Amino acid sequence: FVFDEAHLLFTDASKAFLEQVEQTVKLIRSKGVGVVFCTQMPTDVPKEVLSQLGARIQHALRAFTPDDQKALTKTVRTYPKTTV
Repeated sequence: FVFDEAHLLFTDASKAFLEQVEQTVKLIRSKGVGVVFCTQMPTDVPKEVLSQLGARIQHALRAFTPDDQKALTKTVRTYPKTTV
């Protein structure tokens, strides 16, 4: 399943809705079905939902505000460390 413009799904969402999405993603994933949330900002998808996803695909990350910079820094810290 692909959810484009995920910020529309999560902006101002109630706690009950977020818990339901988290539970649904967990159940779907256990059946081998992939779930993709497409958005322009890593902070658009709540961390509780992100924790249920097996992988992240991120590109062209940009920081326009100080809050964006903080979120981007946290996101980059989750990348595997490699030697170049």
